[in-house]
Amino acid sequence: MYLSAHKTTKKLGISSDTLRRWLKQGKISAKTSPSGTRLYDISSFFPELITQNDTSTTSITEKKARQ
Repeated sequence: MYLSAHKTTKKLGISSDTLRRWLKQGKISAKTSPSGTRLYDISSFFPELITQNDTSTTSITEKKARQ
């Protein structure tokens, strides 16, 4: 699932600086849309979301807490 930077930072509970750093470090992947917007692939960061098809903030927070 690809999201804008704003939505990605909200879903993951991180700052935009952290998101840029993770992109540079290869911890999260992104692509650029035809309009030039960078879209971040949170499913590559949270592979368990692919099988569950659940990207709610609550689910991500619960998964972080369990780890």
